[in-house]
Amino acid sequence: MKSRDLKRYIKLAHQVDKLAVEFAAMTDQTLKKQTQIFKDQLQKGIALDTILIREYAIIREAD
Repeated sequence: MKSRDLKRYIKLAHQVDKLAVEFAAMTDQTLKKQTQIFKDQLQKGIALDTILIREYAIIREAD
């Protein structure tokens, strides 16, 4: 793995960590609803890159 790739992944991990407080407060049901919200956003043409960090954070909290 290249150093620049590692730096990019570390940056992404920090962004996910910053959202932990917001999503930790959500109930399991609210977390499940987020999946449909993300699907709807993708259907509307919102780029995956713009919602990917939030999706990772949701998955992390749902686990």
